[in-house]
Amino acid sequence: MIDVFVRPTTLTQRATVMLEESGLPYRAVPVPWGSTDPTYVATGARGRTPAIIDQDGPGGEPLSLTQSVAILIHLAEKSGKLLPTDPRARATCLEWTMMLATDIYPPYAAVYFMSWLDEPKLPAAAWFEDRAIAEYAALDARLARSAYVGGAAFTIADIAGYPSAVLGMADLPALGRFQNVRRWMDLIGARPKVQAGMAAVGEGRPRGLVASRSA
Repeated sequence: MIDVFVRPTTLTQRATVMLEESGLPYRAVPVPWGSTDPTYVATGARGRTPAIIDQDGPGGEPLSLTQSVAILIHLAEKSGKLLPTDPRARATCLEWTMMLATDIYPPYAAVYFMSWLDEPKLPAAAWFEDRAIAEYAALDARLARSAYVGGAAFTIADIAGYPSAVLGMADLPALGRFQNVRRWMDLIGARPKVQAGMAAVGEGRPRGLVASRSA
């Protein structure tokens, strides 16, 4: 059994979607902001989600793990699913997984953080918004020549990118221009296990942001 500590965030949805798609048995454990639950704190999550405790980790010992991409890779290797075994295909899958985690997500998240300040830093938010749009343009170009982000098959790269794309399409009008991304989102969103994983984190979403760029 795998315990996954959840809040309604896009990073947490990466873990719950992967758990659904991998078929590994899991239990979602909601944790409020500021939780001091000792089991949760012991994962090393530093107040964030996702965090998991794999009761049957390597060597049969429990494994606590944070960081959504590390969780994706661990669950893929444990289940033998959604991470190619061919070295070239695996490298490409990991390349795009990291791109979605390190190039797309941070500037997109920064737009929210800037918008939430008591005195919103709108010029800075607009700069990060432009960075997010540019990275989604790169993703759109990738999806013009590939059905899925990592290649011909559904992989952890798609799971890494889908949750934040759902939120981004709702809140950043400029992303609506990327038709290949929208086609890919429809493809991923139609998967029943993706739908179950997205719902497993509970209700709620971040407050809306102040988007500067139009469609």
